[in-house]
Amino acid sequence: MNIDTFRKFKNAISRSSKNTIEQTLTDCMEFAAFQICKHRNATPYAIIISNMSQIAGKPKGFTRKNLIEFIQSIGLEFDKSKNVVSVPKAFKKEIADFGDFKWWTIFQDVTPEKTPSNKFQQAVKSAESNGLTLDQMLEVVGKQFNVELTVPTIDEAIAEAIAA
Repeated sequence: MNIDTFRKFKNAISRSSKNTIEQTLTDCMEFAAFQICKHRNATPYAIIISNMSQIAGKPKGFTRKNLIEFIQSIGLEFDKSKNVVSVPKAFKKEIADFGDFKWWTIFQDVTPEKTPSNKFQQAVKSAESNGLTLDQMLEVVGKQFNVELTVPTIDEAIAEAIAA
């Protein structure tokens, strides 16, 4: 553990740079987990929450809302009105229960692979949100492939089924 005192913890948060921020935050989270498990002290999390806006170059997913959600998911309590994190009496976790201390990675959006099918789905969604009807979209696709595409009405489908 690179951070083993509150002094080092506070210095790390206030002096981190874009180049070192991810390792610094990982070390801070490890220190916070150690404080909770060994001393039932949630102060490090409260310090990070209150200094969130001053942390430069935070990785994607490292937000106040996500940190609060994370600490609540591990069994801690957060009082919004007082900006305080507390450890319930029944809380029993080991440092190993915290994983690799990079909780923010679970909040990062995974960008789907840009396949032709995904691109076409996005185009259809965009066309729909811009007011194109299904018939208009089918007309555009039909022109591309030189075919006529239509969606039969219920009456047409019933008549075709009866005729068959």
